[in-house]
Amino acid sequence: MKPYKQNSEHISLFLDAIENQKRYSEHTIRAYQADLNQLADHLGDEIKIIDLNKYDLHEYISLISKSITSKTLSRKIATIKSLFKYLVDKNHIKSNISKSIKIPKISKKLPSHLTLDEMNSFFDKTIEVLDIPLRDLVVIDLLYSTGVRASECISILINDIDLGNNTIRISGKGGKERLVVFGDKTKDNLLSYIDKEITNHAGFLFPSKLKKKKDGNNFITSRTIYNIVKKYVKFISNNEKLGPHSLRHSFATHLLQSGSDLMAIKDLLGHSSLGSTQIYTHLDTKRMQEIYKKAHPHAK
Repeated sequence: MKPYKQNSEHISLFLDAIENQKRYSEHTIRAYQADLNQLADHLGDEIKIIDLNKYDLHEYISLISKSITSKTLSRKIATIKSLFKYLVDKNHIKSNISKSIKIPKISKKLPSHLTLDEMNSFFDKTIEVLDIPLRDLVVIDLLYSTGVRASECISILINDIDLGNNTIRISGKGGKERLVVFGDKTKDNLLSYIDKEITNHAGFLFPSKLKKKKDGNNFITSRTIYNIVKKYVKFISNNEKLGPHSLRHSFATHLLQSGSDLMAIKDLLGHSSLGSTQIYTHLDTKRMQEIYKKAHPHAK
């Protein structure tokens, strides 16, 4: 079998494994596939992935690092490391040559988010002026009020919503489940939306308008969520970088600014480690001074 075809088969089997066994999200799988296809194109019909040595791999990493950011490079290296770990686990290769490659350190910058005033303006004024459809309102409300990811939001089942306790059972990354909570205003929006627009109360909260989707997942796509958010955030902010994930960042930022416990925010976001949540500890100088004056005995 020619190298390119065999490489493609190995990549396909690996992607199938992370999708069906590790339950990675569609977004992650697409990113992995793009990264590995780039590697396969680079190798062409010259060499098989399983025949690569660490010098070949280092040369490839050095080549692609010249035209991408450290963040993108970090992701591509992580993808390659995952592939080679899989190849070792499946006995396709004896040793993991990717272990010698170090993932570059990247500076953690706070992602784009909306201010509390902007979010209050949206819920207090914008929705009245624009007459937003119920579905779109509930999408934005849930993203901001619960901090769920867009990929988690699209597949919420109505049966996963506990209106008595104001909670939703979320299936997150890697198939991990967690509970998120919401307030009474969100509950009112949910009740109104379900009552007026949902016919199948045993189905998805955001069903697809297509009669039958090819993949069997009869709910709206992450792209639909993206379009909904982009459509309305422009009325409260001029930041063109804002998207669905910005509402998740806003959720965490506003909780922290209000004095919430970092561990609680970690659990609500579904982070596996506290390190991922610590990016939100970006208190400005004024806020830090306020905390210091209130809490430290020498501040008086």
